Amino acid sequence: MPILKVESEVNGRVVANHAQAAHPVTADDVLAMLETMKMEISLVAPSAGTVSAVHAIVGDVVEEGQLLFELA
Repeated sequence: MPILKVESEVNGRVVANHAQAAHPVTADDVLAMLETMKMEISLVAPSAGTVSAVHAIVGDVVEEGQLLFELA
């Protein structure tokens, strides 16, 4: 199964991380919450799979396009 890369859609800060490595997710499950300009943005799984890697933790400042999760 190919690896699906989930990237940040905005510049911001990770304020919640709901996904852990090796945990299954379904399409539209919230993986993390990002805060940008005092708004919270949900980062959702684009499809079902298993989280194979987590590249950001709560408190990290991320840039648009930065790799945050990998799903298998």
